[in-house]
Amino acid sequence: MLPFSKSAIIGLGAVLLVVGTEGLMFIKTLGPAEKTEEKEVTIVEGNGVSEIATILKETGLIQSEKSFKIYTGLSGAARNLKPGLYLIGGASIPEIVGMLEEGPVARVTIPEGLSLYEIDELLSEEKVIVKGSLVALDMKVIEEKYWFLEGVTSLEGYLFPDTYEFLRGSDPEKVAEKMLANFETKVTPLLHKDNKNVKKEVIVASLIEKEVPHPEDRSIVAGIIYKRLAADIPLQIDASVCYAEKQAGCVPRKEDLSIDSPYNTYKYYGLPPTPIANPGLDTLEAAVNPETSPYWYYVSDPITRETIFARTLDEHNENIANYLKK
Repeated sequence: MLPFSKSAIIGLGAVLLVVGTEGLMFIKTLGPAEKTEEKEVTIVEGNGVSEIATILKETGLIQSEKSFKIYTGLSGAARNLKPGLYLIGGASIPEIVGMLEEGPVARVTIPEGLSLYEIDELLSEEKVIVKGSLVALDMKVIEEKYWFLEGVTSLEGYLFPDTYEFLRGSDPEKVAEKMLANFETKVTPLLHKDNKNVKKEVIVASLIEKEVPHPEDRSIVAGIIYKRLAADIPLQIDASVCYAEKQAGCVPRKEDLSIDSPYNTYKYYGLPPTPIANPGLDTLEAAVNPETSPYWYYVSDPITRETIFARTLDEHNENIANYLKK
């Protein structure tokens, strides 16, 4: 269920005040129609309240046309109903009116580096999906549609950051497919057509996205990651520890570095089991085209966001003292 809009609350209060006892029966008809499944409804430019009420009643989304017309009149929403294609199901008249006032399409920008959990929350705030539904989406439903998802256990890393237009109240599967199709179009030309390598490249890109602020430093860090993997040296990436604890942008404490999680790259060797964020195109390109360098270590200056590289552990510890312990 979507929350009541401000006008919905005002309108409902107005109804109670105006119609009195006789309105109690009327109030019942403001509730959702019984066993209403999600349906597409098109409101055409120029449709008035009466026409919209008829459309909603014939579609089985409201109990009473009269109740819809009275409610929109008393709430002051009658002049604010916007045309377009809507997905509506299991909603009361006040909720439907709120949706029609907001308009059918949510334009949402997914920034680079958000996690699956953060994208889910952002989309739920925009009323595109029900909170938690994207995170809970069964991979079996969609993995066969995209070659790069074979053997992948999570959408994490594959929801391409971009600006999208979604219908409010969308099926999370359709939302995921829109972002995955965008990933396929824009990203897969960069990637190796080998699923094992693709998984590795996307995971590495996600680590770089969260670790390295400056784009020009990312291919160097990619080279360091691959070099440490080949030498069987722990990656020791703070961002993966933060992901293990579901804390965006955290600074791990000493005790955090010993948590028992496959995402703890201080304790466990190799890459984490999944990406830790959804990387952008430039970062994915850096992961696919790592730069060879003499460096084995790096830190990011928290003030300038510059990446400071080191060849030896002694150099690295000196950089930590100079830049992270100011």
